[in-house]
Amino acid sequence: MSSPLTFWQVRILLLLTLEPQSVEEVSNRMAERGAVLDTSRVRQLLDELLAAGLLTQTPRKGHAGARYALGAGPAIDAALDQAYEVVKGQPASGPRKP
Repeated sequence: MSSPLTFWQVRILLLLTLEPQSVEEVSNRMAERGAVLDTSRVRQLLDELLAAGLLTQTPRKGHAGARYALGAGPAIDAALDQAYEVVKGQPASGPRKP
């Protein structure tokens, strides 16, 4: 991981600690927490995390799209440590603009 994670990358990374999820599931969970992001923005953030080697992607059987899950190894451990630090320093509502 070469550059620090953004606030929204951190939020998505932490949501994916729950279970593998689709773009729509991530969008819905973000909305439940008060952060409404366009699905195209969520997809972009997932793609960025995938390109950084922090996520894996599995096609959904019988459905369009894919499910995203946390990767494994030292890079993901470091990213999660960073994510927890970012979240500790933010108010519960986070930044106002996605």
